[in-house]
Amino acid sequence: MSTYPSALSESTRKDIRDYFEITLKFTLKIQNEIVDLMLSKDIYQEHPHLKMEDRIDFARSLKYLNGFMGGSRPLNAPEIANISRIIQRAQFSKMIFVTFSTIAESQEMKDHFSKGRDLIEKVLISLRDIMENEHIPLSSSGDYQIFDVDTPPFSEKIMLFFANTCLGIFCFTMISQALTSSLRSDIVIKLLSIAKDMSLFYGKGLLIAIKQKWLEQPPQAAGRQV
Repeated sequence: MSTYPSALSESTRKDIRDYFEITLKFTLKIQNEIVDLMLSKDIYQEHPHLKMEDRIDFARSLKYLNGFMGGSRPLNAPEIANISRIIQRAQFSKMIFVTFSTIAESQEMKDHFSKGRDLIEKVLISLRDIMENEHIPLSSSGDYQIFDVDTPPFSEKIMLFFANTCLGIFCFTMISQALTSSLRSDIVIKLLSIAKDMSLFYGKGLLIAIKQKWLEQPPQAAGRQV
């Protein structure tokens, strides 16, 4: 849902545009079915509900941007929405890292996924502090249980690929969106710190993939050698 619209807007060939239109419609259909199913089973994690003002107001001073030195204003709606989205994604990512660190076979991969779990926990603590200081309730993370298995259901290559792409790409997409709509300095600094830590972690994941010869190079211009 985040990559197909971008790909569609950058494509000029009609068959390619038709393809991304079909895939986008399919993705929207699956998304709606998943949300409806989660709502019917009462397991959907809702975002904070806000009571909106019935008037438009304007920032009256530079204190509107302040987050450290007194005069800090309450969170605005975009900030609350983006922080809560990152928290929910982090809860999901932590569950994945806990699982992968348990079923990975090599010590290197166990250590890598365990480090990801610890970094995600730091993210959760940092951002939950912001919401709790504003007395904004958050949905609790979904319960999960890890069963003992004799044979890991996924290869380490697949697990690392999932972490680097499905978790990593969405991590940076959400942080970028939050940075562009956050106007309080303390939030911006926390998000930049999170982005730096995540860059180092996912960079290490790419190094592992290259070392194991698991990383397929994206297409490049002909005649260029790496």
